[in-house]
Amino acid sequence: MRVSKIAAIIGLMSALAGCGGGSSSSAPPAPDKGTQLNSPPANTAPVSFTVIDHGPTNAAAYDAPISNAVIRNDVDWAALWRAHQGAGGTRPLPPVDFSKQTVLALFYPQVTSCPVTGVTSVYLQENKLIVEYATRSTQLPDSACTSIAYAAAELVAIDMAADPGLPVVFQKTN
Repeated sequence: MRVSKIAAIIGLMSALAGCGGGSSSSAPPAPDKGTQLNSPPANTAPVSFTVIDHGPTNAAAYDAPISNAVIRNDVDWAALWRAHQGAGGTRPLPPVDFSKQTVLALFYPQVTSCPVTGVTSVYLQENKLIVEYATRSTQLPDSACTSIAYAAAELVAIDMAADPGLPVVFQKTN
């Protein structure tokens, strides 16, 4: 990750510091082993992943283009985690072993309380790492969605130390 991208994320975090976002809980999030919700295409190699955190964030503006990140080292990880939590964040940095793992950060705008966006599958295909994500409705029958705009994120650790030369493609699926 280039320093300029980290600086941009931190700048956005500063601009949103008063807007809420990030999680205010002091306990570290419980790891959630990601499930390949979509079957990767034939002739691909699935890559397992663990959800590190999911929900509101201070690291991306809801009206800005989605800016995803690939984190391959401790310095970039610490900077992204601080930006994600915002100025008042107190949760400790979740441990990541970058000799075996890579962090993928999916940032997206959220405009109501019902849809949930998240990583559905990660796989290697033709010398590229493909990260598929989708938005699913969580609306229950006879319930209303709250109209609220905020920035959200899903941070996942993949069980692979991604080479810096390996292209990473985030693609939305249905």
